[in-house]
Amino acid sequence: MHSQPNHTAKKKSNSSFYLKVFLIALAAVILTFLFIYYGLGYQVLRVQSGNGEITFFGKVSKRQAVSGTLYYENNVKASLDAKKSALYYANGDIYEGKIVNLMRHGDGKMSYTNSGDVYEGSFINDQISGKGKYTYSNGDVYVGQLVAGKREGVGKYTWADGDVYEGSFSHNEKNGNGKYTWSNGSFYEGLYADDKKNDENGYFEWENGDTYRGSFVNDVRDGYGTYTWYSTGDKYEGEFKNNKLDGLGTYTWKDGRAPYTGKFENGVIVVENTKTEQETAE
Repeated sequence: MHSQPNHTAKKKSNSSFYLKVFLIALAAVILTFLFIYYGLGYQVLRVQSGNGEITFFGKVSKRQAVSGTLYYENNVKASLDAKKSALYYANGDIYEGKIVNLMRHGDGKMSYTNSGDVYEGSFINDQISGKGKYTYSNGDVYVGQLVAGKREGVGKYTWADGDVYEGSFSHNEKNGNGKYTWSNGSFYEGLYADDKKNDENGYFEWENGDTYRGSFVNDVRDGYGTYTWYSTGDKYEGEFKNNKLDGLGTYTWKDGRAPYTGKFENGVIVVENTKTEQETAE
């Protein structure tokens, strides 16, 4: 009688063989990774910036990143070239300047490929912060203080059409004291709030020489003020509404006529329920 083959023993032998092969392959992968990671100087580094966490994988020498890829929280990534002190972003943007601890920090230049804008100036913890110059693709230029990429503090904004604002900014808008000069020569000096003229004692001078000193509310003459016409020398002092003489006031003619004190409506004198339009310079 012939004995039956031991199939169970054969299966165990095959399983043991495959397990050994798997373990050897796994060890080879681990050793290869360790060789690349340590032997060739590749490491993973993480830092916290002003915009969130930055993860780096690449070559490191003397504890300094040399070359590799930076991964940002907003799904943006960039290639680092420490020798050139540059970052090349996946969308085409380029940073050239000081890099400290994987972050843009110090003086640098940021070129935005999609918009065509260029910023040159100070960076802090990977954010545009400090003093710098931002040139927009449409020709506008801002020179001054910035915080976290926004105009914040004292600065000068020049529009492509020649208008210029010089003064205080907050959250990218004109806020605080400043002077706005139009390309035609007209200018305003006074306070701004949320990008609009808001001042109890602002000053506006037109290109024709007319002047106004008084209250501004949301970009219009509203409240008490004094308007002087340069061409005639006439002057009005009193209440304004929506840029018009409106309310109680005094109108003085340069030609020597007796001043009128009384009510005005929509820019004209109101006398006994009638409007005398020809009497004012409005």
